[in-house]
Amino acid sequence: MALKDGPALLGALAYDHSFWHWGKGNRTELHYKIIIDTTPPLIEVLTRNHNVRQGGSEVVIYRASEPLLNHGVKANGWFYAGYQWHGLYLCFFSYPFNGPQNFSYRIIGEDKAGNKSEGGFYYRLLKKKFKRDVILITDDFLRAKMPEFWHIYPELEGKYLETFIKVNTELRIKTTEKIEKICKTSYNAPLWQGVFLRMRGKKTADFGDKRTYYYKGQPIGRSVHMGIDIASIPRAPIPATNNGIVIYKGYLGIYGNAIIIDHGLGLFSLYGHLSSFSVELNKQVKKGEIIGYTGATGLAAGDHLHFSMLLHGEYVNPIEWLDPRWVREHILSKFKHTGLLH
Repeated sequence: MALKDGPALLGALAYDHSFWHWGKGNRTELHYKIIIDTTPPLIEVLTRNHNVRQGGSEVVIYRASEPLLNHGVKANGWFYAGYQWHGLYLCFFSYPFNGPQNFSYRIIGEDKAGNKSEGGFYYRLLKKKFKRDVILITDDFLRAKMPEFWHIYPELEGKYLETFIKVNTELRIKTTEKIEKICKTSYNAPLWQGVFLRMRGKKTADFGDKRTYYYKGQPIGRSVHMGIDIASIPRAPIPATNNGIVIYKGYLGIYGNAIIIDHGLGLFSLYGHLSSFSVELNKQVKKGEIIGYTGATGLAAGDHLHFSMLLHGEYVNPIEWLDPRWVREHILSKFKHTGLLH
């Protein structure tokens, strides 16, 4: 039997063979008003240019022929959840720093009835070369830093070098996993406004730096630097890069004392190696508000700020977000073109 989309009446009849009602048994009949929907939603992409550099961010804005229950961008096993805002849908996505050259994006949408749509949109992938760096680990560094981790994570206690290797591998992985969980949900509207602020100081390390660690001339580990380091005076004040909500404040693995701010729509900022905090958890902060002070907690050799930006829990290049021109051309111009900003 073919069913047509639209309003319908669903009936349910139940009866037994008892002797009640002169041998006719018990009988119950119910009717429900329902809507039959077998048509997938139509999704129209409203933004044209999506040029995303490796490790970088982009946004796509689209509308649908009916309300979407689930939607976003999927790519090679990654999924970036979308948001509804002012009657339209948008999704921030990235080209992961370790993504393959054939990275492929698709918009997906599912309506309340479970009908799904999937389609492509124009994008351009821009490759980026990341710097290689050598970090020399000394006995003085090990003696100064490893006891801090023993205090927080007693299971890591042991010989100095063994502890460092565990911190740089096992604890680094656990830190990343914890950050992904913290950033799993985000405020459903942009809390940030305009340009993003950068703490004053000298940049001493870049996003995507491929580090090799040496101890007494021998390689003992590798890592990728997932943010930028900024050095200033000791215990320098750290401003919030933009408006948002403090969703984490505490000790966070390799980042030591850290703060994570939710800026809405899946965008987060992370501040690591702090000496102290000056904000409260779950409180809103304003752009430029002092949230803490730099330090050397966690896996840090000296006083500085580790600053990261994340989309849906995935690290992205913060240099883009700190560039007013990039924010204007890649984000704000699209908001204005689609009527999300006036």
